[in-house]
Amino acid sequence: QLPALKQSSRHGASRGAYILTQGKDLLLIATGSEVFIAIACAELLARQHDIHAQVVSMPCWELFAEQDRDYQEHVLPPQLKKRVAIEAGVALGWERYVGMHGLCISIDEYGRSGKANDLAKFYGFTPEQITAKILAWL
Repeated sequence: QLPALKQSSRHGASRGAYILTQGKDLLLIATGSEVFIAIACAELLARQHDIHAQVVSMPCWELFAEQDRDYQEHVLPPQLKKRVAIEAGVALGWERYVGMHGLCISIDEYGRSGKANDLAKFYGFTPEQITAKILAWL
């Protein structure tokens, strides 16, 4: 069970994507349970490395694609070229939002079972592990 997300927005979700936290250095895009990881990564990056990430929740690509260009560029500012998608499923498709030089952190494999925390560590999907991947990429 996931905790309630204080920054969530029904209106934003109905538009397919919305900004959770503002940032000027990096864009983190996630959906579902990965949003909590993205927020934790943004906090680690800011606190430990003075890197300020804008976190975007993108629950529906199709709805986001229907929005006008102004809204899309508000949520995914063109000047924020350093972009990371965090996806516990496959990375396929996220390249359209992170660009050719962006980073997709994903788990492109299925079939393991175990405790959620153990699986997150195994797949390198803890906030600390993902933050380390982002820092190595930057």
